[in-house]
Amino acid sequence: QGHWLFLRAQMDTKVITLWDSQGRKEENQLYLQSMLRYLGDVYRSKTGQDQVAWKREWELIDDSVNSPRQHSGYDCGVF
Repeated sequence: QGHWLFLRAQMDTKVITLWDSQGRKEENQLYLQSMLRYLGDVYRSKTGQDQVAWKREWELIDDSVNSPRQHSGYDCGVF
């Protein structure tokens, strides 16, 4: 089964937004958390500072309800 996800990290506003072509799902939170963890690791490696407080400033949004829909489960085509 193939479909697409899109994640956008806005560094200036500290917002990570996800769009899933098959709609909102509980497992989308794993993708959002993974992106935040990655950004936190980069932050720590670049600044040498602890990432725990820095990560608390971020907002994670699953905006899949506003995503274009992929109606099949076999292609990942442009709609």
